This record gives sequence, C-alpha cells and structure tokens, in this order.
Amino acid sequence: MASKTGYFDVVFSPVATTRRENGGLAGGIARLAAFGAIIGVVMGLLAAAAVAVVGAVATAFFPLAFLLAGVGVAAALLSIIALAICLAVAMIVHDVVLTAVLFVCAKLLGGKGDFSKHFYLNALITTTYPIIAVIAFTVAVILLFIPVFGPAIFAVAVACIALYCLYLRSLAVKQTHGLGWGKSVFAVLLVPIILAAFLLAGLVAALV
Repeated sequence: MASKTGYFDVVFSPVATTRRENGGLAGGIARLAAFGAIIGVVMGLLAAAAVAVVGAVATAFFPLAFLLAGVGVAAALLSIIALAICLAVAMIVHDVVLTAVLFVCAKLLGGKGDFSKHFYLNALITTTYPIIAVIAFTVAVILLFIPVFGPAIFAVAVACIALYCLYLRSLAVKQTHGLGWGKSVFAVLLVPIILAAFLLAGLVAALV
C-alpha cells in the first residue's frame, strides 16, 4: 500500500520516495485524478475572478456591463466541473501512454519490473511538475533583474531543471526495472532519439 506521499517528497527526496512507494494502478489513477481535478478547480476560479475584475472595471464606464460580467462569472464557475473532469482524465491518459512507452523501452533493455509500479512512480513524478514549474518561474523572475549575466544564468537554470526532470523519469525506470543508470536514461531518451532521427532523415530527404 502507498503511504501518504506529499507532493514535495518526490522533488526533494526522490530516491527514498520512489524506493518505498508502490501504490499500483489504483493509487496512480487516484493521485492523477485528484491532482487534475484540483488544477481544474483552480483554473475555473481564476477565470471567474478575472471575469469579475474585468466586469467591475467595465461597469465604471458602462453600467450595464455588470450583467454580462455576471453571466461570464456564472459560466466560469459552471465550467469548473467540466475542467476538473477533463484535466483529471487528460492526466490519467497522459501517464498511461507515457508509462506504456517507457515500460516497453525498459523491457527492450532488460527491465524486470511491472507496469503498475512504473505507472504509480510516473504519477508521483507527473504531479510534482507544477511545483518544479513554480520554482522555475520564480527563478526566472529573479534572474530578470540581474544585468548582463541574467540571460546566461537563466539558460543554465532551465537546462538544470530539464536535466532534473530527466533524472526523475530515469529514476522511476531504475527503481521499477532494476536497470543501471545508463540503461534507465537511455530508456527515457530512446523514443525522442528515434523521433529526432526520423525528423533529421526527413529534413535531409527534403533537401536532397
């Protein structure tokens, strides 16, 4: 059974968290659905707030604008349920497809793990990405105020975040399938490498 893993656990203690956790398919689906629903609710509330603010400003110039603003706010609030459901389903489908691809790649490289554990670990990682995004955005804003070296430092920060995301996905492969770091990283990069090769081949063929 899975413990009550917080969203920060995978970010700051990835090895210990992925080693002890195995919530299976049900745990992964529940986590993704809950997180997607939360994001949907937040997005709906933000949309309603934005419409309310715009409506309040417009009302100062056009008194009847509050009627349209009221309709807009009501529509935004009603959309919360639809957004929550759509995002929950989208996150589940995303991780099912992602895990299936990585699972096959890991098996081709000699992996011994099972799909349910791999799916759950990927779900843990997927639901931490917004946290990483917030950290990245905060760093980006801070770097904008650094003269001359700001853009260069920003580029390095983006590269580090991308590598950390690759590390997390590779760690999920390693913990699930018992592969070494080299094969785990290669399993994650295998499909992008193949797609890049086809794209390059297509460009070369078009230019010839």
